[in-house]
Amino acid sequence: VMKLSGMEQTLRQIPQQVVAGFDQQSQKIPAPQQAALRRALIESFDAPLMERHVAKELQETLRPEVTARTLEWLRTDLGRRITKLEEAAADPKRVEELQTFAKQLEKTPPPQDRLQLIRRIDTATSASELLLDVTESMMVSIASAYDATLPAQKRTGADRIRVQVSRERGAWRPQAQAHVLVSMLYTYRSLSQSELDQYVAFLETENGLEFYVQSGAALKGAMDLGIHRATR
Repeated sequence: VMKLSGMEQTLRQIPQQVVAGFDQQSQKIPAPQQAALRRALIESFDAPLMERHVAKELQETLRPEVTARTLEWLRTDLGRRITKLEEAAADPKRVEELQTFAKQLEKTPPPQDRLQLIRRIDTATSASELLLDVTESMMVSIASAYDATLPAQKRTGADRIRVQVSRERGAWRPQAQAHVLVSMLYTYRSLSQSELDQYVAFLETENGLEFYVQSGAALKGAMDLGIHRATR
């Protein structure tokens, strides 16, 4: 399931995203600390470790019939094609292509019925919320790791940092939703309306919804593990 759904590739990209986020925010940190923190984040958000954590969580939480139904969908021609489209769109080399596509959308907005289907995909897969989870985890891990390098009397503490960052989540939501909307329009641009309908039909089944709820929870747990390891 993890392989056919593209989840493995998603997990392998998270360490790069965390380090990229750190590099953007680490200019004010002294060079020796910067190097040490970067190394700690790379080691903490270890992709194989996160994969094992997610696999264990899914083994414990996914009902066998949900796994079977999900595999059945993922092995269809359309299911395989969608996963390939998602993996291709996630390639960092496609960033410029996505930006060009976004500018084209400003001039030529998509039909309302297609927008509606994309929004249903976002809701069913919790894609925007998952993006917010990853962003929040990145911010907390970077801040907590840096906080741990300060003298004890000057530390904020991981719990307070988590509360402070979570307060910003609501302000990030509109931007996350807009990003997911454009990304999905780009990712699924070659699919017909009928094919999108079939995809949404699977996602909105009881099995589809349960799979994405449990997958999101397992991924968030893996991110929390990374934060804990980075702070330690």
